[in-house]
Amino acid sequence: MSHARLFNALTCAVFALPINATAQQSITLTAPQNTFRANPTAQAEVSKKGPFLEVHLSRHAVWAPKNYKDASQVVSYSIALATRNEQGQWNTVRESAEIESNFKLLPGQTKQLRAETLLIPIDGIKKLNEHWIVLTLKLRSPDSADGYGYTHAHSEKLKAIQ
Repeated sequence: MSHARLFNALTCAVFALPINATAQQSITLTAPQNTFRANPTAQAEVSKKGPFLEVHLSRHAVWAPKNYKDASQVVSYSIALATRNEQGQWNTVRESAEIESNFKLLPGQTKQLRAETLLIPIDGIKKLNEHWIVLTLKLRSPDSADGYGYTHAHSEKLKAIQ
C-alpha cells in the first residue's frame, strides 16, 4: 500500500471517530453581604453533558453574619438554572435534587461543605447563555407558613455554555 493510500485511510479513520466536546465554565456563586442569616459562597465548574448541566461545587462554604442573634438550622441546598424578572427576583427554570445538610450555624460561624456534583436536567432548553446558576439554601423558619426560609447565591450569566 502506498503512503498516500495509507495516509488517506488513516485520515478517514480519524474523522470517523466521534468527538465528544463539552462546554465548560468556571463560576463563583456569592450572596449579597450581610443580607441573609445564612449565606452560601461557592466556586464551581459547570459543564454541559448530554441532557444535563453538571455543576461541580469544588469549594463550598456557608457563613452567618454576626449581626443576627439566633442560630440558623440549614436543612439542605440545591442548584438551579434561573432567569431574572424585571423586579430582580429569580425565576427557577430547572433545579437539581436537594442535598441534605442538616446543621446548625451560629452567628459569625462558617461551615465548609464537602465537594459535590449536582445535575440539572436541561433537555429542551435552547439558550443556556441567557441563564444564571443559583445556589439555594433551605433553612428552618418557624415564622413562615411552610416552616422553611430560603437564601440564595448566584453566578454571573453563563457565557461559555451554549
